[in-house]
Amino acid sequence: MSEGSPRAAWERVLRERIEALLRSLAAGDDAPPALRYKAEGCAETGLALGLIDAHGLAALLDAIYRETTGATIADYAGYPAAECIDATRQRVALPFLMARAPVYPGSAS
Repeated sequence: MSEGSPRAAWERVLRERIEALLRSLAAGDDAPPALRYKAEGCAETGLALGLIDAHGLAALLDAIYRETTGATIADYAGYPAAECIDATRQRVALPFLMARAPVYPGSAS
């Protein structure tokens, strides 16, 4: 795959979007829904344009998560990467796990 190919450009953008979200979460920040949806839309675009099939996308997503977090999607979220992809409808739902918000006890009054 050459660096100037549509597939290479698509993969670079997908990696950048997912890695930025995962780094943000690792730092204790949120994963803004708009950025998450853009990453998922980018993954869906690869399927729609035939740049990658569902099996290849699952492997790529696992590689991106492993390179960024040290864990596959199964280790990170508890289900395999293939379950992130609905190939029939060309939909992708990526797991981004945010830290639990601090909860403080309320007052009785």
